[in-house]
Parts: sequence; structure tokens; C-alpha cells
Amino acid sequence: MKKLLYSLFILSAFVFVSCDDEEGASSVVGEWQLSDLDYTYTTTTSFFGIELTLVGTGTGYDMNSTINFTDNPNEFTGSGNYSVELTYNVEGQTYTENVENAPFDVDGTWELDGDNLILVANGETSVLTVVSYSEKEVVLSQKETQTFTEDGAEVTAEIDAEFIFTR
Repeated sequence: MKKLLYSLFILSAFVFVSCDDEEGASSVVGEWQLSDLDYTYTTTTSFFGIELTLVGTGTGYDMNSTINFTDNPNEFTGSGNYSVELTYNVEGQTYTENVENAPFDVDGTWELDGDNLILVANGETSVLTVVSYSEKEVVLSQKETQTFTEDGAEVTAEIDAEFIFTR
């Protein structure tokens, strides 16, 4: 679960694309505020032949996070924190958990390829899709599947996230 939460932190720390009418999706410029974060996820854990599936949602709140993009060089820096309410179902039982004041401290480089914003931070690469853009708001989405081993168990996590940034 720690690896999944770290991945979600990295996803939520990635952010925005600026477009203008003449150039289309062109560059990440300026400071943006994380205003909404929602995602769904499914994790399947296999341990000694037993599989356990967890299905859940995450909803951001108390978001005091900003990210600043520069060009030439293409770098970004995030700061602040946010909280997430996780609701998940395991074997028919529903649980709710709050992750308070998760840090939004991240920096790295960015590249824009069509409608894809490619971000690299801490050796991890994330690709986000620009869903919509206006001068005051950008909506990004990301679908990602990760497989990793934790404490001897193989975990597969599928995440479908949407981020809204405003200025």
C-alpha cells in the first residue's frame, strides 16, 4: 500500500499544460494550484497462491499545493500538501481512511508530446493526458498499471486519476 500511495503522490504532483489558440498544447508555464484530485484504483495482491483484490477511490481535500513550470530549461517544482480520503472494498467489506497532509514536494523535468505531458521526477516517468484547457483551468488524466513486490507479495495496481489545476 505504501508503494501505491507513493505512486499516487507522484501522479498528483504532476500537472498542467498551457495552450494558446494559435499554438495548441504548447508549454507548461507559470504557477498552478491543485484544486481537485479524484481517482479509482484496483490492487491485486498474490501471496503464496492466494489473491486478494482491493477496489477503491480517492478524493482530495484540503489541497494547499502549487506547482511552478519553467521553460528553457523545462523544469517543474511542487510545494505544499494535500489530504486524500480513501474508500476501498476488500472481500465485500468497505473501509474509509484519510491520509492527511501528504507532501507535494517534488521537482523534475517535463516534455510535451502532442496531448501528452511527460514528467520525470525521482527517476520515475509519468505520462498525463490533457483532457481540457482554458486560461484559468486545466484538466489532466492518467491511467497507469504498476507491478511490484512488497514483503514477498506480488502487487498489481491499476490507477485511473483526474487532476484539475487552476490559477
